[in-house]
Amino acid sequence: MILIDTSVWVNVLSKKQSANYVNELQELISGHDIALTRFQQLELLQGCKTEKEWLRLSEYLEGQDYLETKSSTWKSAARIFYELRKKRCNGKKSNRLLYCPDCDRKTGVIDSQ
Repeated sequence: MILIDTSVWVNVLSKKQSANYVNELQELISGHDIALTRFQQLELLQGCKTEKEWLRLSEYLEGQDYLETKSSTWKSAARIFYELRKKRCNGKKSNRLLYCPDCDRKTGVIDSQ
């Protein structure tokens, strides 16, 4: 299973993005199951510029598979934030949470950076 970072989805959905970028992603994920998190759903939908865009993306996202969080996920995420803060590592909390939504599954992550 592959979890693709929101930044990659934003690039794919951007009308400015080249076909090569999309083709590279398609090659990377070929033959793998893809999943999203609810944070990604939130991030993608909140970025919509028009009602038409919202409706289209919302409909598309409804048909996707999601890694749902368990109650233990929040404690694990808090521990990650705590450890990173102690090491003075900063960043978006939602991006760090991508790495632990469903710890019982083997999940790869594709990031745009």
